[in-house]
Amino acid sequence: MLDAKKLGLGLLAYINVRLEKHGGTPLAAGTPNPPTHADLFRDAVRSWPEVVACDAMTGEMDFLLRMQVRDMDDFSRFVQDQLLHHPSVIDVRSSFSLERIKETTALPLR
Repeated sequence: MLDAKKLGLGLLAYINVRLEKHGGTPLAAGTPNPPTHADLFRDAVRSWPEVVACDAMTGEMDFLLRMQVRDMDDFSRFVQDQLLHHPSVIDVRSSFSLERIKETTALPLR
């Protein structure tokens, strides 16, 4: 596994995202099967290299993003220029990792 800090990516952020729920997407009005807000958001997430993981969630928020960026300036720029400008996003809440306790790609096969 690569060491993000050694690569200059020292800020690990987790972002909870809530999407618009009502109505069709304005981009596809009149099409037979217009994409949902979730479809549009999934497509956008796949194009953002800063997002290293994304999960659809149960509960209050719809998606959890894990981002690895250089610093708070990069994080702020991404949130303000990309995430908050996405037409489906209505709420964003961020948390930052203070210390990585464990990370593994091993699965608990028993």
